[in-house]
Amino acid sequence: MKAARIGLVCINFHSARATIRLFESLRDLDNRELARLIVVDNSSGSTEYEQLRQILEPWQVVVLKAPYNLGYFGGAAWALGWLRSNGCNPQWLIVSNPDVSIPQPQFFVRLLQISPEAADVIAPAIIIEGTGTDQNPFMRTRISHARLRVFRWIYSHYPVSVAYQCLAATKRIMSRVGRLVHERRALMAMERDIYAPHGAFVIFGAKYLQRAHLNPPGFLFGEEIFVGEMCRRHGLRVVYRPDLRVLHKCHETTGIIKSRRMVRFLKESFDALEAEFFSGEQI
Repeated sequence: MKAARIGLVCINFHSARATIRLFESLRDLDNRELARLIVVDNSSGSTEYEQLRQILEPWQVVVLKAPYNLGYFGGAAWALGWLRSNGCNPQWLIVSNPDVSIPQPQFFVRLLQISPEAADVIAPAIIIEGTGTDQNPFMRTRISHARLRVFRWIYSHYPVSVAYQCLAATKRIMSRVGRLVHERRALMAMERDIYAPHGAFVIFGAKYLQRAHLNPPGFLFGEEIFVGEMCRRHGLRVVYRPDLRVLHKCHETTGIIKSRRMVRFLKESFDALEAEFFSGEQI
């Protein structure tokens, strides 16, 4: 059996159906034997864990039950520790939401053809099913301290946050119309360095895993800014690669309008990001 060179970690939180669909999409990928496939179940109770084990373990997927809800990147960091303790130091580590699928049979082959010197974090094309919109590049340039403060204020007031989410959804719809969509598609076709990848599906290279870490200061959300800032701090590159493509059932696991609890987590994440990476900077 060939040694695993790719680790793919899916973080499940009461999304067993979507998680199973993701691994169904991987069953026919070329060079699948070069990937170690892992689910971290952050769900409370054991029902989903047992369901995932029953269905996925015959497909050579390792299902790990988290001791408590570790969060998104927290779960990924825990899975990376499991990989290393089991003799696997992956060349590439993929961290994925459940509501993603991989339609490219050559996805792993293409990933392994990328030189470790070419990118430290890869942002693939993340295509929203039904619209064709690419969610990457998520952030081309660094977020300003002032803008971060604005987001903190928005998510400090639930009615304001709902209005903002509605406006953002409207903007996404309008951006698909007419000339704008053609300009965006032309721009999206270009491989280039960016500040931050979309968090739904992020590929970390060995250099990132050696120099940086996967433990953001906040519990949930803000993973994109965290990755951008960690790369900035350690002199690492985030590269958008549109030749690698995944499909995303957007908002299937989190909902379009977030609950008060999720909005509170967002605000706390922005607080933590500001304290960790922006303290002392002028606004």
